[in-house]
Amino acid sequence: MTWTDPRTWSPGYIPTADDFNEQLRDNLSYLLNPASAEYTANEASNYTSTSTVFVDVDATDFSLTITPEGSAVMVGFSGSIALAASSSGSTMGYLDVTKDGVRLGGDDGWVQFGGGDGGGTINIYALQTISFVRLVAVTPGVAVTFRLQWKCRATVGTPTIQMQAGAGTANADSHPQFWVKE
Repeated sequence: MTWTDPRTWSPGYIPTADDFNEQLRDNLSYLLNPASAEYTANEASNYTSTSTVFVDVDATDFSLTITPEGSAVMVGFSGSIALAASSSGSTMGYLDVTKDGVRLGGDDGWVQFGGGDGGGTINIYALQTISFVRLVAVTPGVAVTFRLQWKCRATVGTPTIQMQAGAGTANADSHPQFWVKE
């Protein structure tokens, strides 16, 4: 369903049933159900990466396309993420989103999170709940695709970033969600 700009009524014009359906019923229905897309992960295994440059978390599932009627959409994410390194030191994780292949956060993305010195080999930091909501400008009536991306870094050793994905991990079976809504 699409939005129809409200009409200007002229004096003496008698609205028809079609006028009322378009202006009232259809526009109110659109406001109740604007363009949106979401993905809630329920995977057989968790997502993991050692990339130190931004890459797609999952180019299929965490890729959402909508065709908005307006000029802005909200993009959001919530999930549980852990960081690790092969040696003691600090480890950082970063999240960003691409809009039609172009990263929106620049430099180190929209979200940065991490931990300090773990003091041992393969130090794993506790799961952190990471979330964001951002308002993004779009072109009305033009399909747009958003993808969730991530990277990690460590001051010492090889970094690893892991997102819980509903994979049945004991005491960590959470389901991340990525969404776009007009």
